[in-house]
Amino acid sequence: IIMLDFQAAGLITLAHASAGPLNDIIVPSGNCAGSTGFLAAHETPPSQPRSPPSPDAAAAADLAKSFAHQLEHILSLSTEKQDEVRRNARKNAVAKFGTDVFERGWLDGCRDLSKRLDLLRDRGSREKEE
Repeated sequence: IIMLDFQAAGLITLAHASAGPLNDIIVPSGNCAGSTGFLAAHETPPSQPRSPPSPDAAAAADLAKSFAHQLEHILSLSTEKQDEVRRNARKNAVAKFGTDVFERGWLDGCRDLSKRLDLLRDRGSREKEE
């Protein structure tokens, strides 16, 4: 949820490429066209063997390099490109997760629940009559 707050505030977001940021929140793009933020991921796939000192340390170092690379890329963008990402991020956050979207979803869910409860009540009434 913090990433959505960042985006709604027009901040450039850099997040780990997993779960919500990867699936729903951040739309990455190398050239910034349509990009809503940036993702960092392990450069070495987890299925490949890692070198000592330990798998956890190697994974952390790998991920840190990815974050550093993405941060360097963000800082190298022109002001115009950074502003484009900010606008895209805000627009995306409001379109997918804004108050209007939440309220519509909530009301649709309540209506659906009400219909299901009515069906269950009707079914129970018919069973009692039989």
